[in-house]
Amino acid sequence: MPISSMSEFAISFDESASFARLSGDFNPLHLDRVRARRTQYGRTVVHGIHALLKALDGVGAVMSLDRFEPVAIACTFNGPIPTDAVVRVDASLNASGDRLRLVGEAEGRSAFSLTVDLQHARAGRLDTLAGSDFDPAPPRTQAMPAPGQEGAAPIQLASARYSRLFPWLARGCNADWVGDLIATTRIVGMECPGMHSIYSGLKLRRSAGPASEGARWMRYRVEKNDPRFRLVRLGVAGAAFEGTIEAFLRPAPVDQQSLADISSTVEEAAFLGQRALVIGGSRGLGELTAKILMAGGADVTITYALGREDAERVADEAGMLGRRCSMMHMDVTAPMNNGMAKSLATGFSHIYYFASPQIFKNRAASWDHGLFENFCRVYLRAFAIVAECVLSGEKHRHDPVRMFFPSTVFLDHPEDGFAEYCAAKAAGESLCDYFASKHRAIFARPRLPRMRTDQTSGLSTCDAEEPFAVMHPVLLAFHNALPGPGA
Repeated sequence: MPISSMSEFAISFDESASFARLSGDFNPLHLDRVRARRTQYGRTVVHGIHALLKALDGVGAVMSLDRFEPVAIACTFNGPIPTDAVVRVDASLNASGDRLRLVGEAEGRSAFSLTVDLQHARAGRLDTLAGSDFDPAPPRTQAMPAPGQEGAAPIQLASARYSRLFPWLARGCNADWVGDLIATTRIVGMECPGMHSIYSGLKLRRSAGPASEGARWMRYRVEKNDPRFRLVRLGVAGAAFEGTIEAFLRPAPVDQQSLADISSTVEEAAFLGQRALVIGGSRGLGELTAKILMAGGADVTITYALGREDAERVADEAGMLGRRCSMMHMDVTAPMNNGMAKSLATGFSHIYYFASPQIFKNRAASWDHGLFENFCRVYLRAFAIVAECVLSGEKHRHDPVRMFFPSTVFLDHPEDGFAEYCAAKAAGESLCDYFASKHRAIFARPRLPRMRTDQTSGLSTCDAEEPFAVMHPVLLAFHNALPGPGA
């Protein structure tokens, strides 16, 4: 009779760091909150193999699978699992007890699908994989791996850490196949493709011969690459399993134009007289906007929430060219302190609001209220607080303050999956119009096209426009706008 179960788990940042020491996969996608925010996921995500083994550890204990071990494993990683996200696992074991299926979901989206063919466990345990923790190391950075590229990753398990992370597996299973699975994440995340990788899936089957107690390496060879989809397929052979693993080479973070290049195009006095605050000016369109303003003679202050190093890079670049750029920490979703509120009220002539959460496409068929609320938290509530602080100093200003709220062309040309994003942006436009009707302030809310940034970076080529060609004329129009309703 078939058996089924449902379970849930979440993997914390500390657990991911512990798994990195066990596996040797120290890719910053999993461990560096600042660098991970520049990926298409916008935040750290858990190791796929970590989630797979966590699910197996829980299901194995519930279904009492101690007498069985995998003879074949096939898994597809369908989507990222953010750090701390709750993962729901639906598991089923067929009537004959030789096939286990697991389906994992996180944040309402499919995360992985796993099929495990089982056989009766061999007598005794293969404990030759014991070893020490891996020391942190940077991943290899490379372009699309070429067919024929070869290498190997060590297979080892630090027993104490392994037991803490996966108590049922450590107690009841042979270690060879677990060691093989863990070695694959090191191959993908650290070696091939390495730094800019996404683990896509695996198909492994127990090797024809007996497991070798001397097998301490998982060897790999690139069998195929497909530049159209940035896909890499590797053949692998380890202590117990052989087969294939697949990964995508994700795009590297998008670097905006240098201030030197921008300065050669922007008229030197185009923005002279501006005391500009660029909220979210440490990267992306905010960074580009800050550089355009500086190149045109504006006195600019940029804010950052997490990326202090990014902000320092922009400020240092400005300093080398003799441009005026200050920086300050500002998390628009945190309570506003008195010093910040006073600075907003009197310190700036122009406010550019580029604060944004990660823009996720809703792939479900129904409205995602949580996704909408996440957009509203930044585009409405936080923006309203900033605007109210700025406008509170209106009576002390000779000239009206100017506020720039970037909206989206998706409101004119809707795209499937972005209804929640568009609704929040439309409400932000209405908020600009409301404030403009009550105050002398000049509000601009241009509907910008998709541009090439970290937000639009993806595995396939998109129709994103070059940011400078779009933003330069928009910023000039805003600078020269006359008082009146929102632009």
